[in-house]
Amino acid sequence: NKQCAAKEVVVDTACMLIAELFRRYDDFEVEGTAFTKLVKRQQPAPTTMSSAAATAGGAK
Repeated sequence: NKQCAAKEVVVDTACMLIAELFRRYDDFEVEGTAFTKLVKRQQPAPTTMSSAAATAGGAK
């Protein structure tokens, strides 16, 4: 019995692609092999550290 050297890599790559799809999009629809709807997840606004919080943990 010969085995494909990349057998596990193919499955792992498919799992990572599916995980990335769920991470990036809130909603999607697939018909056959084509995506018919993709609703991208909104990115949270970047948070900035206030000067009070920055000096609270800094040098005294």
